[in-house]
Amino acid sequence: MPSTWSATRSATGPPEPGVAGSRVFAYGTLEVGELVEALVARRLPGEPAVLRGWARSMVRGTHHPGIAPQAGSETTGTLYSGVDAAALAALDRFEGELYERREVEVEIAGGARRGALVWVVRAELRHVLTGEPWDRERFVADHLREWLAGVSGPWQR
Repeated sequence: MPSTWSATRSATGPPEPGVAGSRVFAYGTLEVGELVEALVARRLPGEPAVLRGWARSMVRGTHHPGIAPQAGSETTGTLYSGVDAAALAALDRFEGELYERREVEVEIAGGARRGALVWVVRAELRHVLTGEPWDRERFVADHLREWLAGVSGPWQR
């Protein structure tokens, strides 16, 4: 099955007019609605989605994951919609220099495909990915409170 990754360039600046720019695929800490709400100062509607051709693993020395291209892999996550330019800017600041924003295509229930933006580990920094799986429940139980204490949204304008 071919990868659903649809872009080879990173997205920069505000989203271009169109549907993909209003959607974000989250596969790690941004799947935690409470954290997203603290970052962008509102609740974003979301639904389960899958990104094919990308593998999620822990970032060395941290409590969060990253993704990198890997044939045959898939990453489950949440597809948020209604992401405006202000929310996207806050999420860009939160993600920082380890990641770059990319345009991708994800699959939602029933097999429908949707364009979205996602933050992936920059190619030159992928050596920090450990290959170890990320555990969302462990993050929430052990680290979410600490992360929320460091958030003042929309995230550090």
